[in-house]
Amino acid sequence: MIAAILARLGVSRWAAILALCAAVAAGALAYRAHLIGAGIAMEGSRRDAIDRQRDAQAKAELDRVNALVRAAQVALDDALAHLAKLQSELSHEKERSTALQSDLAAGRRRMSVAVASACPAAAAEQGEGAAAAGVDPGGPVRVDLDGRAAADLEWLRQTRDGAITGLQACIVAYDAVKAAADAQ
Repeated sequence: MIAAILARLGVSRWAAILALCAAVAAGALAYRAHLIGAGIAMEGSRRDAIDRQRDAQAKAELDRVNALVRAAQVALDDALAHLAKLQSELSHEKERSTALQSDLAAGRRRMSVAVASACPAAAAEQGEGAAAAGVDPGGPVRVDLDGRAAADLEWLRQTRDGAITGLQACIVAYDAVKAAADAQ
């Protein structure tokens, strides 16, 4: 039927077959291009969905990590503030202790210690009922220390307090680092 129509139009049989083959090939190529375009569009939308999902996961992870960083920064700021306070207290205490050591060594201030009992030899020589000169047998006796010895004792106390404050600062710093590491 198609051959008859083409014969009336004056188109040869071979030309008609060639035109028909060309039309079928063009149609096949167009259909193939359509399928490829549809496949590319489907793959593109699938990859876009995967990208959106990964972006959402990455944003959630970034928000979580930023929250951890903020918490660690707050802990670090608190630790630094505590360390600054300890440093200030230590500096003030060192100044006070240095002034006290100077005053003790110069004799401007005196330090005394309690003695459990008076000198038994002096009390025995006086006899029973008689008090030794300058000794109160009724209670604990306080004796003044030499100024240099008192200054040395104050230096030992200040050194001990400095070591304790330094240890406390190390503990605070360790706790801050440990808290930051535990938060991760």
